[in-house]
Amino acid sequence: MFKTDFYVCGLAALCSGSIVALTVLKSGEDVTEGSRPQFRLIEPHMDDYVEQSSDILSIRGFRAYRCSDYRLESLPEEGLFFVVSPKDVILAKPRDEDDHLAWLLDHRRFEEALTVAMSSRNLKRHTLLGVGQRYLEQLVEEQRYTRAAEVCLAVLGTERQLWEAEVFRFAQLHQLRALAPVLPRGPHRLGPTAYEMVLNEFLQLDPQGFLSLVSEWEPDLYSVPTVVNALRDRLSHEPTSEPLLRALAKLYTHEAKYDLAISIYLEIGASDEVFSLVGRHGLYGVVREKLLTLMQLDQKQATNLLVASTAQLPVDAVVDRLRERPQLLYYYLDALFDKSPALCQQHHLDLAELYAEFAPKKLLPLLRASNSYHLEKALALCRRKKLVPEVVFLLKHMGNSKEALEQIMGQLGDVHEAIAFCKEQDDRGLWQDLIAHSLDKPAFITTLLHKIGTHVDPILLIHRIPEQLVIPQLRDSLVKIMRDYKLQISLRDGCKKILVSDCIGLLHKLHRQQSRGISLTHDQLCPACNRRLLFKDVRYAEDVVVFFCKHAFHGTCLPASGPPACSLCSVKKQVRGFGT
Repeated sequence: MFKTDFYVCGLAALCSGSIVALTVLKSGEDVTEGSRPQFRLIEPHMDDYVEQSSDILSIRGFRAYRCSDYRLESLPEEGLFFVVSPKDVILAKPRDEDDHLAWLLDHRRFEEALTVAMSSRNLKRHTLLGVGQRYLEQLVEEQRYTRAAEVCLAVLGTERQLWEAEVFRFAQLHQLRALAPVLPRGPHRLGPTAYEMVLNEFLQLDPQGFLSLVSEWEPDLYSVPTVVNALRDRLSHEPTSEPLLRALAKLYTHEAKYDLAISIYLEIGASDEVFSLVGRHGLYGVVREKLLTLMQLDQKQATNLLVASTAQLPVDAVVDRLRERPQLLYYYLDALFDKSPALCQQHHLDLAELYAEFAPKKLLPLLRASNSYHLEKALALCRRKKLVPEVVFLLKHMGNSKEALEQIMGQLGDVHEAIAFCKEQDDRGLWQDLIAHSLDKPAFITTLLHKIGTHVDPILLIHRIPEQLVIPQLRDSLVKIMRDYKLQISLRDGCKKILVSDCIGLLHKLHRQQSRGISLTHDQLCPACNRRLLFKDVRYAEDVVVFFCKHAFHGTCLPASGPPACSLCSVKKQVRGFGT
C-alpha cells in the first residue's frame, strides 16, 4: 500500500509487473499543466513506487473536465490501452523496435538507427535497406565518402542494380576511390562498366592506386583491352610514370603478351617481375634474345635461371652469347661448375682463363678437379699471370718435377713447401736439387737439417755445406739429427725383433701342421688308377703316398723318375699359368 501525489483516474496491469496509471495532478499544483491528464508507468513496491515514465496527454477541452470524466480501459493480451474522455479516445501501447527506429530517424540519428536495424529481427514498418539508404544520403551530404562506402557494403548485399546506382553516384562525385575496396568481386559481381569506371578514376587521379587495383583484381572483372587503351592514352602524356608502366605490363600479362610485358619491365629495371614471368611461363625464347640485358639487370637471378635451364638454354649457346662480356661469362661458368663440373666440361679452359682474371683463388681447385683442359695452354696461362702454385701443380702433373721444384724455390722461396713437395714425389734426385738450391741460404739449410733427417741421409747435406758458412741454430739442428737417427735405429731394432719373432712363430706353426697325420677313408680312390687306396686284406695292400694337399696316390701310380708330386695340383697350376 502506498500513497501518490496525484489523482488516479484508472489503472491497468502490464505483463512485466508494472502498472499503467491515468492520473491528474492534485489541487495546488500548476493548473495549466496539472489539469492535463498524464499517462504514467509505475513500478509498485510495498510502501512506495518508482515512476518509470510519464507522458502528458493532449485532450480537447481538458480544462472543463474533472478526474471522474476520464477512464482507462485495456486489452492486456494485446498490450493496448484506451484513454477515454468526453470528446477523445486515445490509444496507447508499448513502444516496439519500429517506433524506436522511427524516433531515431526523425531525429536524424542514422548511425544508431542502422545499428538497431542490423541487430533487429522483428521490424515490420522499416527495412535495413531503407534505413541504410537514408543514412547514405546523410553521409554523402556530409562528404563522409569512406563511411558511405562501408554502409554500402553493409546494406546493399547482392543487389546489383543498387550497387551500380551507387557506382554512378560516386562517379559523379569523383569518389569511386572510396568505393573501390568494397565493390563485390565474387559470384555476385557487377557489370564490367562499373569496374572500368573505378579503374578510370584511379588512372586519372591515383596512378599508384591504379597499379594496386590492376594487381589485385581478377582480369575478368573488366575489359582488359579497354583499360589498356585508356592507359596508353594516359601514358602519352606521362610516359615515364613507373606505376603506370608497371600497370601496363601487368595488363599485357593478362593478355598473354609476355614479350611486351617483359620489354616494359626491362625498361624500368623490374628484375623480380621479369624472372617471375620467365619462370611461370617458360619464356626461354625471350631469355635467348635478351640474354645480355637480363645478365646486366640482375646477374644473380639470370645466372640461376641459366644454370637451372640447361636443357632449354644449351651451355654452348649461352657461352657464345656471353663471350663479349667476360665477367658475365665468368659468373655463368662458375655457377655451372659449382652445380656440376660435367655440365661445362668443354669450357674448363675458358673457365681457367676467367678464374685467372677474376678469381685466382679458384683456379687451383679447378685444375685439381678437372682433366678437361689442355695442359700446355693452362701452363702458359698460369705463367703469363704469374700464378706460381698453379704452375707448380701443372708442372708436377706433366711429370716435370725438377722445374716444379725450381719454381717453388725460385719464385715462392718456400723451403717448407719444397720439402713437402720432395716428400710427396719421393725422388732422391729432387732431394739433391733441393740441397743444391739451399747451399747459399743458411736459413734454408737450418730448415733442411730439421726436416729431412727421416727421408735423406743428413750426411749428404752436411758434406755439401760450404766452409765458413754461418748457419743459425746449427747445434740444435745437429742434436735433432742425432736424436732422429737414434730414433730410427731404435725403430729398426724393434721392427727386426718383431719380424724375427713372427718368423719363428710361423715356422713352429708350419712344423706342427706338417707333422700332423692325414686321415684316409676306406672308400677313397686313387686319382690315377681309380682303385681303392685301402684294403682290409693285407694281401692286396700297396704303398700309399699322401701329399700335404690331402690328395693320396698308390706309390706305383706316381712317376718313377723325379721327386714325387701331386699330379692333380700340378695340372691346376699349369691351367692357371695358361690363363694368365
